[in-house]
Amino acid sequence: MIGSLAVASIGAYVFARFRFPGRELLFWAILGVLFVPGILTFATRFVVVSNMGLLDTYWVMIIPIIAGAQIFEMFVLRAFFTGLSEEILEAARVDGAGVMTVFTKIVLPMSRPILATLAVMRTIDVWNEWLWPMVTISKYELRPMALQVFWLQSDIGAHVGRQMAGYAIASIPLLILFVLFSKQFIEGLTSGSIKW
Repeated sequence: MIGSLAVASIGAYVFARFRFPGRELLFWAILGVLFVPGILTFATRFVVVSNMGLLDTYWVMIIPIIAGAQIFEMFVLRAFFTGLSEEILEAARVDGAGVMTVFTKIVLPMSRPILATLAVMRTIDVWNEWLWPMVTISKYELRPMALQVFWLQSDIGAHVGRQMAGYAIASIPLLILFVLFSKQFIEGLTSGSIKW
């Protein structure tokens, strides 16, 4: 989640605030990847991580998500960064702030609600992923929670009580995450509807 948000925020900032030839064409080409269903690239991703020697490691669950998950986040963040006040950013540049200083000290703090919203959405997405780990992870100790709960169906047979307990335990971290970030989550969802 942190890796995909970091890559997406840098990319979105470049597309929102810098002018260069072919910017719009490149952005829409990157955005076109959103229209390709993930299942179509599933076999290719498996071959790539297998050739890299990442099977049965934590990296097999981290690198593909960072590489592919940031496109939607980049789309949302670009729209948010475009709506930021140019006067504030220009004032920082006049005061001597460089590109990275403006980005890290002004843009990112102003973007906290939308970043929290995207963080919660990405965490839920990653937490509930079970198909990719099922194919790429065979070691029991590396299985993520969603895959462990999935295997409860076959490991313990038809014991519904244990399965429901597993589902309830698996949802606790997501509930805690939402409670901690609910204010920023709701503020981020409504940030595009109200202009100051």
